[in-house]
Amino acid sequence: MNGNKLVKYLGYVSNHPELLIFLEEQGVDITRLPDLSLPDKKLDKKKQVTFKNHGFTLQFERDYPEQAEKQRQSDPEGRFVVTAADYRIKNPVGDGSLYLDHIVFYKPEVGIDPQKPLQLPFGLQFMDNRHKLQLQFGHKNTHGDPRKPYYEEDESDYYHHNYKLVTYFERFDLEEKLLQLLVSLKK
Repeated sequence: MNGNKLVKYLGYVSNHPELLIFLEEQGVDITRLPDLSLPDKKLDKKKQVTFKNHGFTLQFERDYPEQAEKQRQSDPEGRFVVTAADYRIKNPVGDGSLYLDHIVFYKPEVGIDPQKPLQLPFGLQFMDNRHKLQLQFGHKNTHGDPRKPYYEEDESDYYHHNYKLVTYFERFDLEEKLLQLLVSLKK
């Protein structure tokens, strides 16, 4: 799986022909993707699809233009924690109800096709450390005060062009070696 190519499909509707063709070429079972003909309640339960043998998870989200407009009208100064942008998919491609919102890459389980190894996007490798990430993406975005209970001790955020990257590592790992990578469009 080529991660650089996959992240280019962020914001695409779940049944977009280009996305489906790309996934099929990579040997991914596209029948596991959300079926847009399902009722909304059932569809909401199938928004996250994990491909363990390929080493990634696709997370689909709904686009809510009506709720975004209501939020914008109720908070014109943008003081609330939840903003109108939180209800929208950035640059949606295609017409539908579910869009690819983010992708999580992790070390695949046994059984991956050696002819199609997982390639992380942006030239990253598993076990890259904090120094390499900061050289490539700049300083990480802090989550807050480490003395506060909501501070995340096992993840770091970076922004790269139109993308937000969240890197996950072992808690208390001073080198912050990359174990998982979440990529989404910057909102």
